Amino acid sequence: MIEFADEIKKRNIKCYFSFPNGIRLDRLDEEIVQKLHSMGAYMVSLGIESISTHTLKRMNKEWSRKQVINAVDMLKKYNFIVQANFILGFRDDSLKNVRESIDFAMELNVDQVYFGNYIPLPGTSDFNLLVDRGELVLDDINWSHYSAYYGQFPFHPKEISVEELDREIKKATINFYLRPRILFGMLKRMTRLVFVKSLLFRMYGVFISNSNSR
Repeated sequence: MIEFADEIKKRNIKCYFSFPNGIRLDRLDEEIVQKLHSMGAYMVSLGIESISTHTLKRMNKEWSRKQVINAVDMLKKYNFIVQANFILGFRDDSLKNVRESIDFAMELNVDQVYFGNYIPLPGTSDFNLLVDRGELVLDDINWSHYSAYYGQFPFHPKEISVEELDREIKKATINFYLRPRILFGMLKRMTRLVFVKSLLFRMYGVFISNSNSR
């Protein structure tokens, strides 16, 4: 990444980058954040996933509240738009685990948040474990709706019903985005040149390129 950023600078290429997929926060340090900033990055998502110690342990991730806060503060220092990504309803999660992560998200100095329900991916140890435990039945899986998007819940932990998980995700999302600080920040960001250029580029791709291809 550092070599890539240096090459962009060397060639004097003017461009913009965003990383909505979620960067591991334990890979960030100030040198990397500086390089991201220098190459034109303006938005970074952090794959926080959970703040519950028990859940993180099951995810094979190890970071503390302090590490998360420090990573966010470091990115904000360089004027990044920061999104926090959380997975709610991980294997063996409880409502207590879920609400702990939601409460933490509300405390963070981030601009955006994404609360997604857990999707065990085929081929992973978690998927195989859940099949072995009978919590996933292969013949019952509707692969057309095997997603965390569009309100699909192909999996939920034993202690949390689909209705409870759906309610927690919707409530958390609404409560986060209806705060004045977040709403004002969203409106303010829409005046940034990078967003205007991005919108025009997308419009060109949808209306101009498609019409030319007919």
